[in-house]
Amino acid sequence: SITSPASGAILNVSSPNPYSISGTASDNAVISRIEVSTNGGTSWNTASCTGCGTANATWSYSWSLPVDGVYILKSRAVDNANNIEVPAVGINITNDRTVPAVSVTNPANTATGVAVNSSVIITWSESVNCSTVSTSTITINSGGWTMSSCTGNQAIFTTSGQTNLTGYTVTVTTGVRDLSGNSMGVNYIFSFTTASANIPSLYYPSSPYNNCMDPDTGDTRTDFTFKIIYKDTE
Repeated sequence: SITSPASGAILNVSSPNPYSISGTASDNAVISRIEVSTNGGTSWNTASCTGCGTANATWSYSWSLPVDGVYILKSRAVDNANNIEVPAVGINITNDRTVPAVSVTNPANTATGVAVNSSVIITWSESVNCSTVSTSTITINSGGWTMSSCTGNQAIFTTSGQTNLTGYTVTVTTGVRDLSGNSMGVNYIFSFTTASANIPSLYYPSSPYNNCMDPDTGDTRTDFTFKIIYKDTE
């Protein structure tokens, strides 16, 4: 029987490759060899055996990890009369060695004209473990910074205290992990610049101010000087 890995185990990027599958076997006769299948019994490979030639053995098999997916592992013993054990149903394991990566941000990297105190949205290539997403693992260089939500492969952060025409840099660190425990391979850094302050446009008629009456003297004049005052609320 297989003793390691346990059924339902997840192998991630930190798991050794090749990966060692191990177990034990016993028989009322002499065990000749142990065979292991990593594809549900479609094909079999001979394992390294300690105790083969006796009735009790321990064994291990070095498995070169394949592409990501779910695999069924089985083992069987063969005695010296070439009787082959009927294997059990086996165990299911998941191999997930793909690290998460940032795929899209809003604002985009190098974006300009971003409204001050806009939300920052980060989207990864796969679902992430939201318990690893926080203001500690994702930071901004200046201003207020709080996490609003994290669901699936997306997190939203709220900014505050930003100023116009100012550059801000967000760093998504390798502290962020996916659901299999894989960390981001490298930090992801992106920057954006906030917009300038709103300045109201000046409206003036297309026709010139000719032959207008001076209210103080009653004279007709063409050389008026205008003074324009903006209010803060405009």
